[in-house]
Amino acid sequence: MSDQSKHLVGYMSPPEHNRFKKGKSGNPRGRPKKQDDIYTLLQRVLKRKVQLKGADQQMPICEAMIRKLRELALSGDARALNLQRRILDEAGWNQTEKLDPEEKKQRVLNLDASGVAALLGVEPASINDEACQITAPFQMRKRGVETKLIFSEAPTGRDEKLIRNIAKAHHWFAQIKSGKTFTEIAASEGASKRRIQQMIDLAFLAPDIIRDVLDGKQPVGFTSDWFKQHGLPSDWAAQRQLLATL
Repeated sequence: MSDQSKHLVGYMSPPEHNRFKKGKSGNPRGRPKKQDDIYTLLQRVLKRKVQLKGADQQMPICEAMIRKLRELALSGDARALNLQRRILDEAGWNQTEKLDPEEKKQRVLNLDASGVAALLGVEPASINDEACQITAPFQMRKRGVETKLIFSEAPTGRDEKLIRNIAKAHHWFAQIKSGKTFTEIAASEGASKRRIQQMIDLAFLAPDIIRDVLDGKQPVGFTSDWFKQHGLPSDWAAQRQLLATL
């Protein structure tokens, strides 16, 4: 082969200045990094920590979003209530409600005999193991950082304090309609003006909610103290949605 044929340019024979140099990569920047899919990207973003206004500690973005959703739901925001219910359903918090009666009967709660004995101040051998097993339908309810175990068939019981406050709220509202001011009502009732303003919205409860309270069937979390801190929206449907989460 002649020297001239060695330097011909064509197929499989690029010009010398375009050829790879021995010992040197043709792609010095390396292979491009694989792009994350949307799920991986979303996970990474939601795990980043942020600090909310007024909070002492940082928390993941996903926790901050859930806290904000809960805050909006408690304020009566209908869309937040619906979204919160969907999240709870998908997380399985309300799955006991979807079980048929036979499945509900199989829900068993086992208490630790040694723990019961310690609470009662007796020897563990004196505790009947069968008495530490409870078979009943129940629900898990999450409220902030607190989780409550609620027996579905156990009645909440009449909350006399709540019933009295509902009656007072109707009485106060009747006086408002007659032309009295909050200051005048507070003076005549021997109560603070702030308390009357906090509790008077109980006069606008949906009729079926009032009936449940009188029958002792209200949600376990619906108390006078809870209402004083959170209040309820005026819309009856929104009231029902919010109370269903308690």
